[in-house]
Amino acid sequence: MIVFPEKGRFGNQLFQYAALKHFYPAATLLVFGCKELRNYLKGVDLNDTNLTAKIAKKAIKSIGIPNIRKLAKKGIIGCIKEDLSYNESRVSSKKGIISNFYYFSPGFFQSEKIVSPEIVKKIEVHPRYRDKAKPIIDSIPTAKKNIYFVHVRRGDYVRWPSAFAPAVLPLDWYLHQINEIRQTNMAAWFLVVSDDLPYVEEFLAPLPNVVISRQDSGTDFCLMTQCLGGGVCSASSFAWWASWFVKDNNPQSKVIGPLYWAGHPASSWHPSAIQTSWIEYRPVLKS
Repeated sequence: MIVFPEKGRFGNQLFQYAALKHFYPAATLLVFGCKELRNYLKGVDLNDTNLTAKIAKKAIKSIGIPNIRKLAKKGIIGCIKEDLSYNESRVSSKKGIISNFYYFSPGFFQSEKIVSPEIVKKIEVHPRYRDKAKPIIDSIPTAKKNIYFVHVRRGDYVRWPSAFAPAVLPLDWYLHQINEIRQTNMAAWFLVVSDDLPYVEEFLAPLPNVVISRQDSGTDFCLMTQCLGGGVCSASSFAWWASWFVKDNNPQSKVIGPLYWAGHPASSWHPSAIQTSWIEYRPVLKS
C-alpha cells in the first residue's frame, strides 16, 4: 500500500498518479485529497475501494498525514520519493520496518517518460464536463482540427518560482505564437483559457477568431482537450496534460510551449525533466 497525499493542483496530481502507476502498477494507492483528479477524470484506478484499503485509510485519518510522514522519516514505514539524479524523473524507495507500506512524498514527476500510454489511455475526461464543453466547441464556426487552445496562466505564476524570475509569460509571447499559427492555418480559431479573465478579456478578446472561456476549471480542461489543432501552452502541468490528450487524438496537432518551461527567466529547464518531444518550444524574450 502507498499513502498518496495531495500536493499541488490537478496537473501535478495527474503526473504523480502516472508516476505511481508506472513504477508500481499493482499497488493499492491510499489517496487523501486529490479531489480534482477524482472529479475531472473517469477511469482513474486507485485500487482503494476494497475492505482492507478502507480500513487502512480510516486508520491513517485518525493518525494524521503529518504523523505518517514522521513515521516514514523514522524508517518505521517505507518512503517513495522523486529521484532526479539522472536528469530524468525516477523514483527512489526505502523500505521501512513495516513491510509493504509506504509514504509517497509527492514531487513534480513531470516527464513524458513516466507517462505509460497503456495506463493513461484508460482515463478520459468525465462525461459531465464533456457535456458542458460540447455546445461551446460546436459553436465555434470551424472544424475541431482548426481550433487551438491558448492557456494563459497568471495568478500564482506572477511570483512563482520567485518574484524575481516568475514563470508568467508576457503578452507578446502569446501574440507571437497566435500569429505563427495564423500564418500556417488561415482557418484557425483560438479558445482562450485563463485564471485571469480580466487580463485576457482586455488583451486577447478583441483579436479576430478568439473565444474566451468563462467556465469552471474542469470544463476548461475538457475544452482544451477538444482543440484538435493543438495549443499554446503556459508553463503549466494543466496545459501539458490537455496537450497530451490533444496529441493522443490528433498526432498532427501543433503544440507550442515556452523554451525552458517555468525556468525560462533563468534559461534553465524547470522542472528539470519536463522537456517533451512533441512540444515545439519557442524562446521567451527578456524585457
